Amino acid sequence: MVIFDQLTLPAGLKVDTRSNIRPDRPNVILSSGYGIYGFEEPVQLALIDRLEELDIGWAQYTYAERNSKNRVTDLEISSGTASLLKVYDWVSSQHSSNIGLFGISFGGNVSLEAALQRNPTLVLLINPVFDYFDYRRLQLGPDVMDRWLREHRITMTYDDAKPVSYYRFIEEAETQNLLERVKELQTEIIACQGDADHILGTRYVEEFSRLSPRFSAVPIPGADHIFSSDAAITAFLAVVGERLQEWALVG
Repeated sequence: MVIFDQLTLPAGLKVDTRSNIRPDRPNVILSSGYGIYGFEEPVQLALIDRLEELDIGWAQYTYAERNSKNRVTDLEISSGTASLLKVYDWVSSQHSSNIGLFGISFGGNVSLEAALQRNPTLVLLINPVFDYFDYRRLQLGPDVMDRWLREHRITMTYDDAKPVSYYRFIEEAETQNLLERVKELQTEIIACQGDADHILGTRYVEEFSRLSPRFSAVPIPGADHIFSSDAAITAFLAVVGERLQEWALVG
C-alpha cells in the first residue's frame, strides 16, 4: 500500500515522501533531480513497478527546497543530501537493514554523497552528475557560468514559478570532488549512461567505472538525460533487472 508522509529535518524543513516500505525486506530509495513529481517520473514509476514485482520496498521523496511550504530558495548539495539521509534513516528505522539507492541526474550525485555516510548494499544510477559545476557549464554555456561567478548570483526559474537563487550550490559544487571521494566506497554501484545525453556525455561514468572493480558503467543506446523514451526505460530495466532479482533473494 502506498503511503504519503512528511518528515521533518532538524531546521524544521519538511520533506514529503511517497513509499511502500517492506519491513525485513530489501528497500530502495529513489532520488530524482527534481522531486517526486519531476521530469524523471516515467523511469522512476517503471522501476517501482519492477521493485513491486520482486517484493522489494521503495520510497520516494521531494527535496526540502522543492517544497513550497518551506519557503527556501537556495538549493545546495549538502541540503539535498540531508533530505536523502533523513529518508534513509526513516526507512532503516522500519526494520530494513538492506537498503539500496537509486539516483538520476542530481539524484545520482546526492545518492553517492549519502552512500559515503551510510551503508547501502546496492546503488543504481542513471546519468549521474559527478561534477555539478561542469554539468551546468555544459548545459547553459560558459557565458552564463562566467556571469554567475562574476556576480555571485544565480537565478533560475522552474515551471514558471518565482526565480530561485542558489549561488552557494555552485560554491559547494566547486569543492565537492566527488569522483575522487567515491573511490573509498565498498558498495556495488551500477551507473547507466545514455549515449544521447548531450549534456554529460559518457566521459564521467567511464572514468568512474575505472576507479574500482565494484563500479560498472553501462551505456544505454539512444537514451537522453532524463530517459524520456520507452526504449531507454526498457533498456535500463533490462540492465538492472537481473541484479535486482539476485539482490531481492538475499532478503
